[in-house]
Amino acid sequence: VDAETFSRELLKGVLFHEVGHALGLGHNFKGSLSWNPEDPASAFSTSIMDYNQYTIERHAFTDVDSADGMVLEYDRQILSVLYNDGAEVADTDPELPACDDAEADSTVGGMDPLCVRYDAGTDPTAQLASTIRLVTERSARIGSTESLPMALERLVSELGDPAEIMDAGAAQEVVLGAAQKMMGVVNFYFVMGAQSVASIGRAAVKSLHVMRGDLPVSLDASVMRQRAVDGVEWMLSLKAFPQATDEALEKVIAGVSDWLLKTPAFAGAGDASDPRRQVLDALVGVLRQIKLEMAAGESASTLAMLRGAILGALSRKEGAPYFFEITDAGMLDVEARVLGWLEAASTGGGVFAERVRALAALRGFAGTESGDGVIDRVRDALKVELGSARTAAKRDQLRKLVAILGPSRE
Repeated sequence: VDAETFSRELLKGVLFHEVGHALGLGHNFKGSLSWNPEDPASAFSTSIMDYNQYTIERHAFTDVDSADGMVLEYDRQILSVLYNDGAEVADTDPELPACDDAEADSTVGGMDPLCVRYDAGTDPTAQLASTIRLVTERSARIGSTESLPMALERLVSELGDPAEIMDAGAAQEVVLGAAQKMMGVVNFYFVMGAQSVASIGRAAVKSLHVMRGDLPVSLDASVMRQRAVDGVEWMLSLKAFPQATDEALEKVIAGVSDWLLKTPAFAGAGDASDPRRQVLDALVGVLRQIKLEMAAGESASTLAMLRGAILGALSRKEGAPYFFEITDAGMLDVEARVLGWLEAASTGGGVFAERVRALAALRGFAGTESGDGVIDRVRDALKVELGSARTAAKRDQLRKLVAILGPSRE
């Protein structure tokens, strides 16, 4: 989709959503429960008042130039109640689930794992697994959203006509533009978009708490919790890009290098002793450095931002404890798993901003019998690390980390 079409379709969805508010409709974050991504015939939502994903909401309209499209059932019923005493609502019409902002944010009596902003489909944990596949499998797709590797590989075709690049300055401009696109696409899939791995991951974390409300018969709470646990562990363990994404990034870098060799500025560039080859290699090196920093840089790196976002979502919620159960099959203590994740992320010399998020979440467990022991161990480990710091800057960072935990109990 070109930029203009994207903008018009996105604006159309926003306008209809805001008109809904003007007519008296509130948000309904369960509208998307009607969507089955495996069934092309299923409606993307029952309500324009959900925060529907752009890639599926675009199907609400016949085309970008028309306001015609499907009638969303929840909105039809509510508008009939508001403006015609429900005359158009029959006893045989489906009873549709709904939840608003207050319910999405509430932690009283647990958390409703299906009342989620920006999700799509019946089960946010299943959506997390599908979203992870978008960055790990080249052939993956959700609705009209293609995989990250496919999106990356298309960047080379957008470089333009190499015959127009007559000097190194013009080549540099093109390469820097490609670098910006490469970073933007990767960050969109992993951390920036409302449908990114980070965003859907935070939504899936709701399933790790005690659940409020009844689940549809098609869903199994145990399966949802396990998918959420698996997803969190995958995200927190991600220290390098998945193979499919890494290979696509390498294709972009190689494709840019080949494209530069087709330009008048670099055609016929020789070996490493050729000044033009040196300039070309420097331009390609910019892309390689950006790839490295996105994977393993400090706080602004893509993977550090992903891990930080998930660690922040693991904070303790008053009124919504993490699930705990002992059965004949064994024990599931989600809180213990969460504390283990936070302890591991807080110690060991990781990215500073990531450790800040983990420690802030960990501090929320202060005063609990399970949390205090972990906090004491983390504080002791930080003090040992502080004692072996080799620079004033590192020492200052570690003191800030210790301070996040607050005073010791002694």
